[in-house]
Amino acid sequence: GDAARLAVDGRGQVVPASCALAGLVAVQQVNNETGVIQPLAAVAQAVRDAGGVLLADAAQGAGKLPLPEADLIAISAHKFGGPIGVGALLVRDWALLHPTGGQERGYRAGTENLPGALAMAAALEAGNAWLADVQGLRDRLETALLESGAEVIAADAPRLPAIGAY
Repeated sequence: GDAARLAVDGRGQVVPASCALAGLVAVQQVNNETGVIQPLAAVAQAVRDAGGVLLADAAQGAGKLPLPEADLIAISAHKFGGPIGVGALLVRDWALLHPTGGQERGYRAGTENLPGALAMAAALEAGNAWLADVQGLRDRLETALLESGAEVIAADAPRLPAIGAY
C-alpha cells in the first residue's frame, strides 16, 4: 500500500487533521529523541472518523503515562524497567489481525516467554515514582544548558521528563 507522511507542527507534535486516513496510521505516543508527547486523543478521533486503524507506539510512554486510546498499542518492557526483548501488542479487536501462527487459533506462533512476561508485569506494577525526580534533574540540566547558550528542542511542547534534546 501507499505510505503518507503525517504533518507536524513547530513543537514537533503530529497535526491530528493529517491523520484522517482510512488505513493504518502509526504514531509514537512519545517521541524517543525529543520526548514530545503526541496529542493521541485528537489523533485517535481523526483516524476513527476517517475509518482508519490507529497503532500507537507506546514504547516510550508505557509505564510513565496512561496508555492512549488506540486500536493497537505496542509496548516494550525495557523502556520501563522490564527485561530486554519482551513486549506486548495490545489489540482492541482480534479481527484486525491475520492469524498465521500454529497455536491459539493461529494468533500465537509458539511458546511464550512466561518469565519475561511476568517480569514485564512486575516492572509495570513497580510504578513510576522515580519520574518526579527525573523532572527536577532535567529542569536543572536544561537551566544550565540554556545559561551556557544551548537550545532546548521543543521546550514549549509537552514532553516526557525522562527525555531531553539539546
